[in-house]
Amino acid sequence: RAAPNTRQAHLHAIDDAENGGSECFTALACQFARTTAGSQRAAKTMASTLAAIKAASHAKDAREKRDTDFHKTALVLAREYLRANGYSKSCDALAKEVGSGLEKLELADNVDLGAVIREFDAYYQLKLGRPPKLLRRRDNENEPPRPPGVYERRKRGAARAAAEKAERIERPREAG
Repeated sequence: RAAPNTRQAHLHAIDDAENGGSECFTALACQFARTTAGSQRAAKTMASTLAAIKAASHAKDAREKRDTDFHKTALVLAREYLRANGYSKSCDALAKEVGSGLEKLELADNVDLGAVIREFDAYYQLKLGRPPKLLRRRDNENEPPRPPGVYERRKRGAARAAAEKAERIERPREAG
């Protein structure tokens, strides 16, 4: 993408790098470097921009790796729980659906799904002073369960309270 001046080329390069367009970024970075070769200030700006883009890329990679590791851990916990409680067909079905990648992984000593839930329960009670509510009854037993991450609409009072809380966070306190 062509930009009329070096400042816009620089901003386009940042946008493209954040969106994963490395080829376009390289071309624009070269164009930016050629057009501002004599300017030390531009070189410092370019270096700091490249460092910021590199740091953002590393942070994104770390988040993706952490999410993948959490997913694998949850699957291994479930597999071992099924295996320990005699659900061999379910364990085989899970292994078949997931693939062979998890067979190389096993749980560390003294870790199982029950221990994880007990630790969460203890932490939650310590932090909030009440036990967590991990299960709830479905309103309609004939209806299939909702997939994870799909929630009902909030009640009007709760939605209003959430909007007011967001407004308080966004609006800084006025000195008075």
